[in-house]
Amino acid sequence: MENPFYYGTTVSGKSFANRKKEIKEIIADIKSGQNLFIYSPRRYGKTSLIKVILKKLKKQGLATIYLDFYQIYSKERFIDLYSKAIANSTASKMEKIIDFFKRNVKNVVPSVTIDEDGKPKLQLEYSNRKSTISKLLEDVYQLPQRLVVEKKKKVVVVFDEFQEIRNLDGEQFEKELRSNIQHHEKICYIFMGSKTHILLDMFNNRNRPFYKIGKIFYLNKLPKRDLVNFILKRFMEGSYNISVDTAEEICNVTKNHPYYTQMLCHEVWEICADKKRVEKKDLNRASDRIIRNQSELYLRIWDSLSIHQKELLVALVNSGGESIFSEAYREQNKLPGASTVNKCISALIEKEIVEKNKGIYEVPDMFFAQWLKNNIV
Repeated sequence: MENPFYYGTTVSGKSFANRKKEIKEIIADIKSGQNLFIYSPRRYGKTSLIKVILKKLKKQGLATIYLDFYQIYSKERFIDLYSKAIANSTASKMEKIIDFFKRNVKNVVPSVTIDEDGKPKLQLEYSNRKSTISKLLEDVYQLPQRLVVEKKKKVVVVFDEFQEIRNLDGEQFEKELRSNIQHHEKICYIFMGSKTHILLDMFNNRNRPFYKIGKIFYLNKLPKRDLVNFILKRFMEGSYNISVDTAEEICNVTKNHPYYTQMLCHEVWEICADKKRVEKKDLNRASDRIIRNQSELYLRIWDSLSIHQKELLVALVNSGGESIFSEAYREQNKLPGASTVNKCISALIEKEIVEKNKGIYEVPDMFFAQWLKNNIV
């Protein structure tokens, strides 16, 4: 049996850890037509979760559209990828997809090309003049609603990593999108992202276009019990001998973080492949192997930081991330003034090196934190 623990990519099936409660709640909200704002720190499994949900909804007859804003760097790119995402949900036959676009989108010539794998691929041709792009965007914004009318089915649209919309013409693009979708019926829009400080401003700031557009849904870490059961089941399916205590210790090491739990389990699986038995001492070997393999990346991250950012990062590893602006904390860790600490913590959060969780700042990558202790502190 091949290694069942995956990280660095979306997972499904047996590799997807239990999220039954979240799946049930989100599906209920979608079916009621409730727009959702789903957020959490990176690598909590949001994308894997939503793709599992979309697969279930598609089987139940809903049209599903998924767009990753990390791939969007211009309005033209938005038109191209969003149109193709919608096209994939309209019909299975390319002739019907072409017909749908011809009837619903002006100023564009749809055609079919063959990709390198020999599969048909939708191609859109249009003028790149500003006036044409503006009119074309208005048509593309309305495509999900026209899909509702033509197919007589509910539609769910997912905008993943939605905070990246800020890179497109400032807030103007946000205003255009909001004004075009706010009156859509039988469509549920789901906005997802991982840069929580940016997203919370977008949805909680009354001066922003997407203020209070939907229900806020924070995706927590998996409960320890569910994660332990997932670990036990995956190892036992591979005929590995592992105790509950050892599985719990894996969760202790990774602090129940889904991504790093998969990473550690992946290495443990490889290390214990010959003996088919997992012991607590193997966790240290696996952790050391991860840190060794990641050391070059960690060194580059460290070298990219300013002196004050390095000082603050070391303080977080040594003294924890509570009350970091207090005079006592700064004196204990020989940090600069509170305003400088504030600038540094903001920069570390922006770089996704540090997260704020329930008022406490922490380094989510526990292997990076250990690398710092081994090599810097």
